[in-house]
Amino acid sequence: MKPSSGWEPRGCGGPNPSVRSESGIRAPVRAGGSRLLLLCWVLFIASATGQNCTFNLQGPNGTVESPGFPYGYPNYANCTWIITAEEQNRIQLVFHAFALEEDFDVLSVFDGVPEQGNLRTRILVLYSEE
Repeated sequence: MKPSSGWEPRGCGGPNPSVRSESGIRAPVRAGGSRLLLLCWVLFIASATGQNCTFNLQGPNGTVESPGFPYGYPNYANCTWIITAEEQNRIQLVFHAFALEEDFDVLSVFDGVPEQGNLRTRILVLYSEE
């Protein structure tokens, strides 16, 4: 999927967490307090409506999972995980295994509110005919 001009991510996301995917995402996360990390995960972006989900993780650890994990997630899912930690603490995500559907799924990580200046990484798979 190639974001068009004006496209904004719709979904968003402690030491030594892990993420794993089997038709979805699972991510134990450790954090705590007032620093904010948004883990945005948009599945099958399209004009159709689908499941929206928002999760808040606070404290020293937690787990991020796609809806229905370890089974397939619903089409058009739009999920946001808000992870907070104390000031001066680091929030770390480690992906042990991860899967995105080509041309449809996107994972975006923001440090703060989801706006372009806070975007830390965006993961997607683009199809290319060569």
